[in-house]
Amino acid sequence: MDILLQAAQAFEQLLKKKYIFELGKQGTLYKIDLVFTPYEFHHLAGLHKLDDIKILHKDRRLVFKEILNRKITCDDINESSGFKSIQKRLELIVNLEHYLDTVNSIFKYDHKKNMSSKIRAEYVMKNTSSGNEVFYFAIKEKQAYVGVSLFAKDVKDYTDRQIKLKLLKKEKVHCESGIVEKLFPIVQST
Repeated sequence: MDILLQAAQAFEQLLKKKYIFELGKQGTLYKIDLVFTPYEFHHLAGLHKLDDIKILHKDRRLVFKEILNRKITCDDINESSGFKSIQKRLELIVNLEHYLDTVNSIFKYDHKKNMSSKIRAEYVMKNTSSGNEVFYFAIKEKQAYVGVSLFAKDVKDYTDRQIKLKLLKKEKVHCESGIVEKLFPIVQST
């Protein structure tokens, strides 16, 4: 199956969910309400790097919709000189829900401690559950947080010199049904 379509379909499932993270450090409580919108898919997937593909130069929400409707396919973008650089990101998006379900290392992100990067975010989440290190960056927009970047570790550890926060609580909310899954702490049934 088309990896671009798979990524869009996986991300579409996240549009119906939100994550709530409660974190602490030295008596300070941090709360992240993480939501997903079609707009963020474009950047998370790395489509902004394919500036030589004209069909991607329009409203990001429309591009997302056209991918889901198979009007834009992997065949349309794989001729780009930048396609190989985003292929891994697309694979990561397919598994993004799993990464968020299992992430337990969250850091307050200070871009000044990482001057070689253009990433502007407030938090970076690091997941090592798949054997690879995956970084997911989030920033606050309006009332909630959204993802701004996602990639696997190459050489640099983006959590180096960042402030690690203690995970106190993590929930996944299924917005349509209102069902709340408690992901951390895991409550043992007796």
